Amino acid sequence: MRVFRFLLISFFILAGPVTTLQAAEIGTLGKYGIRHVTAPQAAELIETQKEIVILDVRTPGEFNEGHVAGAINIDYHGDNFAQLIGALDPDQHYLLYCRSGFRSGRTLPLMIRAGLSKISHLDGGINSWNAASLPLATQ
Repeated sequence: MRVFRFLLISFFILAGPVTTLQAAEIGTLGKYGIRHVTAPQAAELIETQKEIVILDVRTPGEFNEGHVAGAINIDYHGDNFAQLIGALDPDQHYLLYCRSGFRSGRTLPLMIRAGLSKISHLDGGINSWNAASLPLATQ
């Protein structure tokens, strides 16, 4: 039993960094200027930093049901998603979100690779925005 446990732990230690590249990258994003913000903090950023680009990576259907006012929709599941992320202006500050934080969390490494360094990530996505009773736009 000890040998099996040792082998199992060894496997996860050795295989972990290979199979969780994105998680490892996200864990070191602090040095890239990524800030994880709450919904009230995100609302404050939008209010105080008028130049911020709000990026919603949900599907167009989700976006149309309600989004943060002024948000730009780039569908995470779209065929040209990586190209669109790569074409973003590296000098801009971005507020990134999705429904729960999963898709936007997986978008962070793409943004870093594209040279973007001013990113605020909405923890909990639009779900946390809704939980904070913040307004949504539908147009």
